[in-house]
Amino acid sequence: MISKFLNGLVGAIYKILPLKEDENSYLSDYLDSLVVQLKGALETYPELASNVRYISVINSIQYFRKNDYTVKQCKREVFKCIKDIEKIQKEGRSYNLEEIK
Repeated sequence: MISKFLNGLVGAIYKILPLKEDENSYLSDYLDSLVVQLKGALETYPELASNVRYISVINSIQYFRKNDYTVKQCKREVFKCIKDIEKIQKEGRSYNLEEIK
């Protein structure tokens, strides 16, 4: 279950980049919705609350919500978030997160 959530999260975070590049007016609402998902997952998957990489992802998305940033910064942070999520998935396989939920 958590692996499906994390897989979906990779796509959701990647979507930030074209929204920023196109200066899409929906970006702010999209980020707000994504933060709801990220924070909600802390209750659904409590093991994420102690995962430094996951907290880093939340911090990056929160930064996007509250600050101005360039496309270059956006690209760097989006790919960093994706890499962190992929590392969480690999860590999860090593201690079988699927059995937790």
